[in-house]
Amino acid sequence: MPHLIKEWIKECENHHGHDLSILAPRYKHAVEIVLVDVVDKKLVRASSSWRFLTLSYVWGKAALEMTTTANRAARGQQGAFLKLNLPRLISDAMLLVSQLGERYLWVDCLCIEQDNLSQKLSQISQMDVIYSQSLLTLVALSSEDAGSCLPGVRPGTRSFFRAQEYSFDRDIYALYPRLLELSEATVYESRGWTFQQRLLSRRCLFLTECDMYYTCHSSLSRETGANSARGEENVFRDKFKNIFSQCSSCSMPDWPRTFSLYASETFALYASLVHEYSKRDLSDDTDVINAFSGISAVLGHILDSGSVSGLIECVLDNCLLWVPGDSKTHSRNLDFPSWSWAGW
Repeated sequence: MPHLIKEWIKECENHHGHDLSILAPRYKHAVEIVLVDVVDKKLVRASSSWRFLTLSYVWGKAALEMTTTANRAARGQQGAFLKLNLPRLISDAMLLVSQLGERYLWVDCLCIEQDNLSQKLSQISQMDVIYSQSLLTLVALSSEDAGSCLPGVRPGTRSFFRAQEYSFDRDIYALYPRLLELSEATVYESRGWTFQQRLLSRRCLFLTECDMYYTCHSSLSRETGANSARGEENVFRDKFKNIFSQCSSCSMPDWPRTFSLYASETFALYASLVHEYSKRDLSDDTDVINAFSGISAVLGHILDSGSVSGLIECVLDNCLLWVPGDSKTHSRNLDFPSWSWAGW
């Protein structure tokens, strides 16, 4: 398993372009972050220019051993995490990073002091940089919470899947579940914070209970036969393409255009993302803007515009024309203005 992942990353680094600075100058620059050193089992002060992986997962109700202002110094000592009862999923992620020959991992509950409001807000405002500049995001797609395993990392953590067989012109083919089918019923795809984490990542490794998928802006590969996911390419483009690739298709730099046309295409992307995001659940309704802030930052920097209460200022007139997307009764979220979709 680690060997195949390393081959995917190597192929991507050598042959697929990922220069995000083309979209906005913001992505030329690194930000200060804290990383988990999986070798020395401690936290280290670092930069997003370092080579590191990120973890995207559902917190759930598992005990997370969060980093706070009180324990931050102790966690900077060598072997600090050996003394803790880390959630199984995070321990598995650290093991996988080590198996890949990498050293650093960014995990929100460990790398942000959870009781330090100023640091927390600063890191939330930089989510687009953190996830986009990481080497790879490990997506715990089938894991219901942090207490679950990361499938495939340790022996016995995968379910056996019997492929359906069908014949065509005397040849027999095996049908394996598609990534879309695997994702639809997961807790991961119902949560608010995970939405932008996946979209902001240049490369994602989706770990499921019966298979493993690798995606970047130009390819989709699966464990059950390298590069055997050709039949899923259209699904990948529609659902699993990262936001930077989607924005690139809006800009079309080889074709002159007016700002209004460019803005209208970017707004259409923004509207579709808000539509999908609004279907998701948050444990804390006050996070509705924070959990979308990375997406807003990307679109805002591309349009050279700020945002207010989740709406992009340069296309504010269009943003104000939102309507509820279903017939459900919408409760008022008093933390945000009524003219924003975030207020409902």
